[in-house]
Amino acid sequence: MNINKDLLNGIYMARLRGKNLHETSYSSQASKQASKGTYHMGETISKPFINLHIPKTAGTSMRAALIDDFGADRVAFMMFERQAVRASELPFGVEEMDIERRAARDAGQLATFSARMSEANRTIDYDAFSLSEIRSRDVDVATGHFNHKDITQDIMDVPLVTILRDPLERAWSHFSQWREAKGSIWWHSSDVIYSDDVSFEEFVTDQKLVNYQSQWLGELSISVTGVTTNLSEFLEQVGVRPDTRIPLLNPGMHRGVPSLSNPSST
Repeated sequence: MNINKDLLNGIYMARLRGKNLHETSYSSQASKQASKGTYHMGETISKPFINLHIPKTAGTSMRAALIDDFGADRVAFMMFERQAVRASELPFGVEEMDIERRAARDAGQLATFSARMSEANRTIDYDAFSLSEIRSRDVDVATGHFNHKDITQDIMDVPLVTILRDPLERAWSHFSQWREAKGSIWWHSSDVIYSDDVSFEEFVTDQKLVNYQSQWLGELSISVTGVTTNLSEFLEQVGVRPDTRIPLLNPGMHRGVPSLSNPSST
């Protein structure tokens, strides 16, 4: 996908009660990102590459597809202290974890589940490595909630990929998980203190959450950018076989999302 054209034409304009929530700063970076290392339809990026998984943009489904095609030994996943671990070392599969997460969510125990999993993971002696070691670790991809701060000068030449989502849908999914987890999400950061009374508007207009996808990517040059509405095209460009199954994992909680045609709805 050519970020300078097709992607920008597909970026959605989302407004909530007159407050601008669309990814404005991302547009200003388009020509800069498109001019360096952008791959076009029919091309496949070189390996290893790094997937910058912006929260609530189908990254869990993508990780499952990568593991299914590349193999668990070839896919590294971000764990603690911004380190990466081979998927083959994890004591649970992506889809198995999703089943457990959904059960906890349905029981209203998402915060307890997350805390329990974090504690269990900390007891395992993983062979973790930093992104700067990605070339020497014989993996095809490192994926996870890496952002622009994780991409240091020594790995600037490693291809970067990411997936974008309709900003309003992504924000609602983020808000929904934050609310169900009682504010306890390890990757979440904002100045909004958790309360059952916090509104969606108050949440998404926090300065750390406005233009969230743009803030996540910073000034990085992205080699391949996909959108959640066309994951198959994106996966093909990062070298995944076209017939690879793309499971629907950790689905966004967007029932009741404010309508784009009616921004004042809640």
